[in-house]
Amino acid sequence: MSPSTYKLKVGLDSQVATRRFRLDTEWTVITGAPCASKTTVLEELSRQGFEWNLEVARIYVERQLVTGHTLQEIRANVGRFQRALIDTKIELELDTDPNKTIFFDRAIPDSITYYRVAGLDSQDVVTDCFHPKFGS
Repeated sequence: MSPSTYKLKVGLDSQVATRRFRLDTEWTVITGAPCASKTTVLEELSRQGFEWNLEVARIYVERQLVTGHTLQEIRANVGRFQRALIDTKIELELDTDPNKTIFFDRAIPDSITYYRVAGLDSQDVVTDCFHPKFGS
């Protein structure tokens, strides 16, 4: 599939599609399917002295549980839950020093799949992949 075909398939608008990525961080994202051993890899990297951030879903859910929400309440509205995860991912990325070598357990592009599986419009997520931290 050519890049132009891919752009059309995911529905990128012309402004987003023409932005260039700047590789301006020392970050690495570990991604993969659920139960694919991402956490095992990250724990081994930690043992070797590298820093890593927990998966954002864990961070968000733990924050909500502390405030008295139940897991059922947190996950009741899948669209609101997925949007909250993206907002938390952006918050975490903006709070992380781009010059620091750090590993992330997942990143914003992972949310595209979760949106699609839930039958949600993933266009906003695609646009969020180009948030100002990484865009030109």
